[in-house]
Amino acid sequence: EAAAKAGSITGAETWFCTLTSEICFSNEAIEYVAVIDACAKGGDPERACAWLERMPFGQLQPGLTAYTAVTSAFATDGNSEKAMVWFQKMHTAAVTPNAIAYNVV
Repeated sequence: EAAAKAGSITGAETWFCTLTSEICFSNEAIEYVAVIDACAKGGDPERACAWLERMPFGQLQPGLTAYTAVTSAFATDGNSEKAMVWFQKMHTAAVTPNAIAYNVV
């Protein structure tokens, strides 16, 4: 989680794969969200998307925190169009946005 907070994408991905026995899939949402957050903070929204899209392979459905991190990553990167696409995906997935998610877009 320290790597995620620092925006170290490689560090977060390495941590994730180590925790999940090198197969890079897990059934713990917090592990995915930590990597998604690191990608967002590290300025790589496309990579954040890729991690969010991997969650179902770990038998998880992305939640509010994961969708908000991806939406925020695109907004911070100046790509408001993609931020809105991910905001809409949040709605489509029946994830109810909170005030933070609305403020991102």
